[in-house]
Amino acid sequence: MNRKQQIKLKHFKEKMANGLKLVGHCKCGNALFISTICEKEHIFNAYCTVCGSVSDVRFPKVGDDFNLTTELNNPIKLLVDINKNAGRKITDEMIENTPISPYVNQGQGAI
Repeated sequence: MNRKQQIKLKHFKEKMANGLKLVGHCKCGNALFISTICEKEHIFNAYCTVCGSVSDVRFPKVGDDFNLTTELNNPIKLLVDINKNAGRKITDEMIENTPISPYVNQGQGAI
């Protein structure tokens, strides 16, 4: 890998790391993340990097535990707020009309 490719890879890794935001814990006990830089069709996905669970925050899986507050009292509000802070707007129309991502799966780790 030449120097230019190494720099591009480094920037890509930094962008990916900065785009992942912790939103809670999966049923398996490991962290759930969302991405603020993903494609729009995957904007509602929450990922567990250990058991491979991918869920849609609009329809959380049983056992997923989101870091909610009094103001951000449901996973959708949490996702909207995190994306807003990252400079990305999620509209009511997107919440209602974005199809569930094909990455969403039935898998989820055991407790």
